[in-house]
Amino acid sequence: MIHKPGNLPSRRLSAGRDNRVEAALPSWRQSRWILVIVTRFVRLSLSAGLIGSNETAKDCPVALAHKKHHPEKAWLTAALMAAMSLGVSGAAQAEGGVMSLDFCADQYVLAFADRGDIASVSFEAEGENSLFSHRANGLHHNMGSIEEVLTMRPDLVVRTWRGSRASDALALRLGIETFLPPYALSQEDNLKNLRVAAEAVGGADKAGVMIKDLRARWDALKAAPKIPLKAVYMTPSGFTAGMGTFVDDIIRLAGFETVAKEAGIKGWVPLPLEKMIISPPDVVIGSFFLEGKVHVSHWSSGRHGAFRDLMDEKPTIMVPSSYLSCGGSFFVDAAEFIRREATRLGLVPMTEKPETENPTTEHSEKENGS
Repeated sequence: MIHKPGNLPSRRLSAGRDNRVEAALPSWRQSRWILVIVTRFVRLSLSAGLIGSNETAKDCPVALAHKKHHPEKAWLTAALMAAMSLGVSGAAQAEGGVMSLDFCADQYVLAFADRGDIASVSFEAEGENSLFSHRANGLHHNMGSIEEVLTMRPDLVVRTWRGSRASDALALRLGIETFLPPYALSQEDNLKNLRVAAEAVGGADKAGVMIKDLRARWDALKAAPKIPLKAVYMTPSGFTAGMGTFVDDIIRLAGFETVAKEAGIKGWVPLPLEKMIISPPDVVIGSFFLEGKVHVSHWSSGRHGAFRDLMDEKPTIMVPSSYLSCGGSFFVDAAEFIRREATRLGLVPMTEKPETENPTTEHSEKENGS
């Protein structure tokens, strides 16, 4: 079902209450562990057949979802809800609205949903991987669990990589719909996903304006003079993006030739050390180095001194992870950032005008009047 603007009822908070977690209540991290512990106990009990029958759960929403298939086990599900309420009461009071479960889903919700319709965003919504992190301030955060979905009972759940089809089916039994955008195989697909996601959360008008702007900037990038330099993409773990990946497409959209094309590299593979030594690139482009959260094993080629020397000796452009964390959703912003940094480093003819920083975010702020 596609939700139209106004179809999602705005969340009405009682007078004097705020949708932030109150300081006197357990934190959302503590609540998460209460949910995890109780849920695991329930699952083990169900699998062991240790559950008896009881009618006290007949009005419990989660029990209703299970009643059809496990009527004799419904009372324990009610106990689960009671136990969860110890950790999440006050932190998840409102029903209805839109709830996103991961930081990629957060971007769709934060970009297109009215703030009054946002029931909750993921705990990563304010992190460095979130392009619209500034909009998540003050919103309720969740850990992306099905228990939280069933407790909060939003009208719509938006997710990308977190969650499962089984969780979607369970939520649907309670009338909670789930939107999962299609996998984007091209830059055009990414623009289509923006429109479809916006329609789902009631922000089709916002998407129309944004997509028109993105297309104009995309055309400008394609028409810009090519940069006669060879670039290589590096990750902290020593991998590179070959042909057919969204990162390689972004680098070429920014105007560079790529090592991947020259060497016939396809997909995500370890960066060939010999190739880098025999035929070194002119420019190094990387991402996720600054966050310090990417695990690099002791055996990773990313620790090799030759790669470190390459980054020290060659012009290096570090792309913010928020541009690349969610596939190619923000491919225009990423390509513009690379081109802008290349201009700053003197790699692009100075006939071009420097672009403004973070145009998608700035444009969206103007549209939202914030």
